Amino acid sequence: MKKIIFFIILSVAINYSVSAQNDSPERIIPPQTFVEGDSLDMALQSPKLTTIPENVFEMSNLRILDLSFNRIGTISPKILKLEKLETLYLSGNQYLTSLPDFLGDMKSLKTIYFEGMGTWSKAKKEEAVKNFAKKGIQVIIE
Repeated sequence: MKKIIFFIILSVAINYSVSAQNDSPERIIPPQTFVEGDSLDMALQSPKLTTIPENVFEMSNLRILDLSFNRIGTISPKILKLEKLETLYLSGNQYLTSLPDFLGDMKSLKTIYFEGMGTWSKAKKEEAVKNFAKKGIQVIIE
């Protein structure tokens, strides 16, 4: 199992490095991935992603996914495949106009970090916190 996870991680790292080189040669930030037992944590911070890479949705043991400070505008329903995801970092994704309701259907999701969203009104932030709290998910806004 660890060999498969390592292969997927390596695949994501290689794919990301190639695309990063094409977009900005001076800025290559490989994803940080941590494997502990059967769990997996991944950070893809600040590489200017506009969507979540498709390979990530195949990482069924992913517990923590950090997508902070990217350019993500929408979250794909494919994220529901991440059945063990506990923590999702989306802070600083200024193009993200809403937190999709289907995130509330994730049984293991406990916390969504959504800090630094200056484009969101205070009322909109409070509504997101309230809606997800009903489903047992804490949304950290500030």
